[in-house]
Amino acid sequence: MTTEFTPEEVTRWDDLITRTARFVASDFPGVDRDDLRQELWVWLLEKSNRKDPDAYGVARLVTTIARRMAWRQRAEDLQNTSQYDYRRSDLCAILETTFTYNDWEGGFVPKDAQSIDSDVAYDAVDVRMDITWAFEGLSVAHQQALLSRYRDHIEPPAGTRERRALNRAIRSLLDNLNSYYRLNPRRRAISNATARYTIENQEG
Repeated sequence: MTTEFTPEEVTRWDDLITRTARFVASDFPGVDRDDLRQELWVWLLEKSNRKDPDAYGVARLVTTIARRMAWRQRAEDLQNTSQYDYRRSDLCAILETTFTYNDWEGGFVPKDAQSIDSDVAYDAVDVRMDITWAFEGLSVAHQQALLSRYRDHIEPPAGTRERRALNRAIRSLLDNLNSYYRLNPRRRAISNATARYTIENQEG
């Protein structure tokens, strides 16, 4: 099935698809937003009978499809490399219990970061050791922004200078974590079983 659109519809669809690709790719290291945009267009033209991008539920559907594509790409990438790349949303969840050491063993662990040869408690400690390693390489200003939010639990209001500083600190921490110049990478490539779990739970 191939869906045909008027020039006006193409413009409206491209706006939705471009925004969705940019939003979804921002949470998936290694997923290129332009590639994701192209994949979404292929899906739309070949597999979807949707005509109106502004119709109820369409934006959510496109986001769901984009996340499914991104999860599939992530699963493939993690099977082909020993480098584990952290997602921003997972990093923020991990940070909630990073600065309270008694909470390390019971802290959040992304499903695709769980090892096949150890229990979740070990993995919880392992990922927080990664965070600590990356945190030490940050500027003092970035460290203070993260400590204020995740150790002292001070939530800066949206749109404030403090919130922007926090966002920059998170981006910097994520860059450190996902650097390929690490001397002793601890995270392992996921197993095929975990890859299947990841794909089957794209909404997670």
